[in-house]
Amino acid sequence: MLACQQDTCCFRHRPSEVKHLAAVLTHSDAHPAAVARVNYDRLVQDTIAIAQNNIPSFKMPEVHMTVWGLARLSYPLERIPTPWLDAMAQRALQRLRELPPVDCMHLSNLLWAYAKLGYNPLGGELMKAAFDVAPSRMSDMSAQNLCNLIWAPVTLDIAADLDPGLWDAVAGHAVLRMPQMSGQGISNLLWAFGKMGHRPAHPDFFYVALARISELMSGSMTCLQMALSLWALATLEHKPTPRFTEQFASAFLERLQGKEQRPPPQSLSLMLWSCAKLGINPRSGHFITTILLQAAGCLDRFAPRELANTLWALGTLRQLYRPDELRLDPLNGRLYEEVMRMLVNGLQHRAVGHLNHLAAATMACGSMQHPIKPILAPLIINAACRDSGPADGRHVCNIVWGLAALGQLTPEDLQRACTTLTRVVPDMSTLDFRELRQLQQADMLLKASQATGWIDLRKGPSFLSPRLAELAYALPVQEVTEGPSK
Repeated sequence: MLACQQDTCCFRHRPSEVKHLAAVLTHSDAHPAAVARVNYDRLVQDTIAIAQNNIPSFKMPEVHMTVWGLARLSYPLERIPTPWLDAMAQRALQRLRELPPVDCMHLSNLLWAYAKLGYNPLGGELMKAAFDVAPSRMSDMSAQNLCNLIWAPVTLDIAADLDPGLWDAVAGHAVLRMPQMSGQGISNLLWAFGKMGHRPAHPDFFYVALARISELMSGSMTCLQMALSLWALATLEHKPTPRFTEQFASAFLERLQGKEQRPPPQSLSLMLWSCAKLGINPRSGHFITTILLQAAGCLDRFAPRELANTLWALGTLRQLYRPDELRLDPLNGRLYEEVMRMLVNGLQHRAVGHLNHLAAATMACGSMQHPIKPILAPLIINAACRDSGPADGRHVCNIVWGLAALGQLTPEDLQRACTTLTRVVPDMSTLDFRELRQLQQADMLLKASQATGWIDLRKGPSFLSPRLAELAYALPVQEVTEGPSK
């Protein structure tokens, strides 16, 4: 390592050593102090230059190790020439066709490396070719190879372009390898299936996965790995047994109280979301209350999605459990107020998904009957009307219902929302049952708030536009009990 530091050009005339350079740079046993002194940028750029001149003579190990080394270093994608990445992928593609069968480690690690860098080379041609070869090699793949194989296309968001039968094949082989999987491996595998929304067909998949998690959660599994695993189970609608749930919750709490004093915010929000989605309340409320207290202490580190997921989870749990079964307000409302404040403050940046996050949080507050500060309510409805696009009709309905349930929606607000819906949903008949139900209930709540005496809420003038009123009141009138839905 120090030799590399002293002469970063030592491999400039030895192209056969490129793969060894990548291995040295990313060796897990390298002393942190030595690693810190290495000029990675110059080493990487030298490696790229050497490889550029020798790509035609590279075999699969050179291609695999070079790209893998850059990925292991988390080297910024913008610092790597795109033509170089494509040229390396083109050489790998040639080797796949020239020398079957390809080594399983080379194949899976190369796919992992491109996914880690966040780049899909050759317009997806390499990935498709790799998955043409993969089925014939799965029986020889290790647990790590299988995890990499499914993690890569899901991370690059191209899994939908591949044959769905591949995923059941991966699941079938993974069942045999799960006893050897690490905490990261099993969580990545489950996360990938959850992200795709593909429920493995193998009858023993979940049984074996939960058995392996039970072994790992008593030792090396981290908070985030545990949270991702439970999130996948919730997404795939597989509810664990009460015994597993209690043991899982106890193991997670031990980590919160032990060496992992600062768990990633993502792990806390995922745990709350998963409990709500599965409808579980481990440790008689102690588990969820402890996570809430942990979350309250680090809200400044939460991403907007994590904030919204937290409030959505609380709103959903409020529908499932009575206050004497689960106390969801350990901080007397400060948690909810801080989350909403942070989400509204983020509106000025208009980040991707900000309206989705704000809508989920507003709806959750409505479900929990936790008022939003008066100064924030107009900002929320303004954002719904200003920022909505063609796919945002449901977010507008969520915000309208949430504010109406809190008594914080005005007739003018609802009329503006109707105008927005007309703009973003030209064909009102495409609004689904739940969205129309939300509009109906919001309108009825406004009618009730404006009435001076008894009125039939199903009849009379509506604050909705004529077309929306026609569709909304075609549904049977229902009591206002709508809860968060996600």
